[in-house]
Amino acid sequence: MKKRKILFVCTGNTCRSALAAAYLRKLCGERKIKNIESISAGVSTLNGMPASGNTVKVASEFGMDVSAHLSTMLTPEIVRSAELVVCMTESHRRQALRISQGDDEDKFKLLLDFSPDGRRGDIADPFGGNLEIYRNCFLQMMPAMDNLLAHLTKKHKVKGT
Repeated sequence: MKKRKILFVCTGNTCRSALAAAYLRKLCGERKIKNIESISAGVSTLNGMPASGNTVKVASEFGMDVSAHLSTMLTPEIVRSAELVVCMTESHRRQALRISQGDDEDKFKLLLDFSPDGRRGDIADPFGGNLEIYRNCFLQMMPAMDNLLAHLTKKHKVKGT
């Protein structure tokens, strides 16, 4: 069975996208979904940076381990390998689309496009904030992530969501 690769994108790949990828892996593990692969990258990072300390703490609070996470710079190859590119902000979406060098624009979404309450917009960067800011950031992401998985398991492809 071919894995469906879902790519999460933020700025440095040490906070939001790392948490999102870890959470989707956790959800898939809990539901025994084996055909979805969750990866992450940053539009403005260096390869090999660890997840921020508060990212590691928040992940742990929610039963995830990102202590071994290392940042990855977004490349055209990574974008092309993904079925869906889920970005934290509109700026990330535009940058990822530009980096993709002409990939199908429909596969680039904002995380809050999947918000179950119809909320739209950007997920603010918690970088440099205290633990509570990181926790609130993740809590803002969770409902959209849950809904994203529902979409992924209902449809073969996520188009026009």
